[in-house]
Order: sequence, then C-alpha cells, then structure tokens
Amino acid sequence: MTGMIGARAAPPKHKSVEWYTPAWIFDRLGLQFDLDPSSPHDYVTAVPAKTKYTIFDDGLSKQWTGRVWMNPPYGPDTGFWMRRLIAHGDGIALVFSRTDAEWFQEAMASASATLLIKGRIAFVPGH
Repeated sequence: MTGMIGARAAPPKHKSVEWYTPAWIFDRLGLQFDLDPSSPHDYVTAVPAKTKYTIFDDGLSKQWTGRVWMNPPYGPDTGFWMRRLIAHGDGIALVFSRTDAEWFQEAMASASATLLIKGRIAFVPGH
C-alpha cells in the first residue's frame, strides 16, 4: 500500500445505497426460490422467487416459508436479517465476507455450505 497514505477514494459515481444481484449468479445457481424477503420496491430484479417482500412489507416481520434468497440491506441491520435466515434454516444469503462481525461468525457456524467468490461482484446499481 505504498503511496496510499492520505489517499482518498474517488467519489461514488452512483448515489444509491441499493445494489442488486446480477442475473449470472442465479444462472449459475440454477435454483428457484420461494421467497426474497428484502427485494427492492422499485426495480424488477433477476431473483427467481415466487414471493418478494419489499421495504413496505417489512420482510423481517413477515412469515418466511420454503427456500429463501437474501441479498440483505447492508448496515447496522444486517445482523437481524442474517439471524432471521439462520432461524429459518433454508436459504442462501449473498453477503460481504465480514469475518469480524458476530452475525458472520454465527452464519458460518450454522451454514451447511459456504461459497467464497474470487474478486468483487459487479452488482446492478439501484435507482
């Protein structure tokens, strides 16, 4: 990291905090899902889920059934979403590898499988 002292990141080109899962992820998984509990309200995503809850539905408080796909909102509430998926017991979460976070450690301990993707995913920018 030589030469990086005092360096600042370039300003973001996109101001939204919403970033959506690219279709290639679902193409490679080859799975259908029963629920996406954290789906965007203003964008049709590539998530192959029968039921989608948006922020207006409050997916954390709704009933979860079947196989769940979750690309949760990031921030201080990520742990709530992950703990809900752990309690549900059937699903896939796409999350940062935050090995220092308690929710990440809990998820790793309860997961039946883990896949680490090399590099960074080019997410679809929100509105």
